[in-house]
Amino acid sequence: MRFAGKIGYVKTVQDPEDDSIWKTETVEKLVYGDILRDTRNNDKSSYINDNFTISNQFSIVADDYAYHNLQYIKYVEYLGTKWRVTSVDALPRPRLVLSVNGVYSDTEDHTYSGE
Repeated sequence: MRFAGKIGYVKTVQDPEDDSIWKTETVEKLVYGDILRDTRNNDKSSYINDNFTISNQFSIVADDYAYHNLQYIKYVEYLGTKWRVTSVDALPRPRLVLSVNGVYSDTEDHTYSGE
């Protein structure tokens, strides 16, 4: 199955105005590829609503930016939701295989102060 969506790269960078503060910087890139695995789970929980997760694999066509920043890949946007990337397989080139599991939360990334 074909895929077109955004990949989120999240880096911690030093604030140019105050070098004691570190902030997260998110860059989103539109990518194309294929869905290799499409698994959806409705986990029973003690909450009113059950937890819905996916355990998918996306094979994307990677450019130089992706290869030089693969350690910063944090999420794949799919079905209107950001899904947390749990692993990146860089072979075979020119593709990256991204495994996702669970919803990504922007609160996972924080601003750090050196003080």
